[in-house]
Amino acid sequence: MRSASVVKPAMSEKKIVNVFTSPASRASDTSATPGTRRTSATALATASRTGGSVADRPCTTAVSTTDCGPDDVYRIRAYETTYTIPRFNNADGQVTILVLHNRGSETVSGNLWFWSPAGALLANSGFTVAPQGGLVFDTTTLPGASSASGSITVSNDGAYGIVEGKAVALEPGTGFTSDTPMVARTP
Repeated sequence: MRSASVVKPAMSEKKIVNVFTSPASRASDTSATPGTRRTSATALATASRTGGSVADRPCTTAVSTTDCGPDDVYRIRAYETTYTIPRFNNADGQVTILVLHNRGSETVSGNLWFWSPAGALLANSGFTVAPQGGLVFDTTTLPGASSASGSITVSNDGAYGIVEGKAVALEPGTGFTSDTPMVARTP
């Protein structure tokens, strides 16, 4: 998943507002402050497809709607919120435990995608992590990944940098452990 923000460069600091959210979360968004300019994902997508700008579209503030002027220029930033864990191993006597932590103040939901070394999807599972909570997931309990190895993709609806984690491969017979950190996926 990607999270995008619209920022109007100005002399004073402006609040960055997430514009690609679900209708339900937009309706309950209490983070907007008066004077924070917002535009819709539809306007951004239209501007992107046509090569245009959102500057000539109406700007909506938390208080009122006004037309944008020529000085209203927007820069769009997209932040990747999908992460990769390059290694898990549930074969040859090893088991992998996935550890996720939600650093934010809102619940994060997402999916775990397990891939073979050849790139075939082995299994997937949904997850939810409470605010400031953690998830410890034994990957051997997931059919398709229980006796396989490969990589894990973690997609989520949290803001950029809110979810952190790692996979811990354990070899019970020898006590050997190996940590593989979760990293932001590169484009």
